[in-house]
Amino acid sequence: ARIVDRDVRNLRNRAIPVVKVIWEGSPDGEATWELESEMINRYPNLF
Repeated sequence: ARIVDRDVRNLRNRAIPVVKVIWEGSPDGEATWELESEMINRYPNLF
C-alpha cells in the first residue's frame, strides 16, 4: 500500500484528516480514502 493524497473532510464542526491509499494487492490498483489516524495505527511504516 502507498499513500498518494491527503485531505481534510469537514463535517459540521469537526475536521477529519483522511489519506488516499492505493492497495497493491488489488488487481486493478484500487484506491480508497481512509482515516489518517487508523492508517497510522495499522501501517506506521507508510508515514
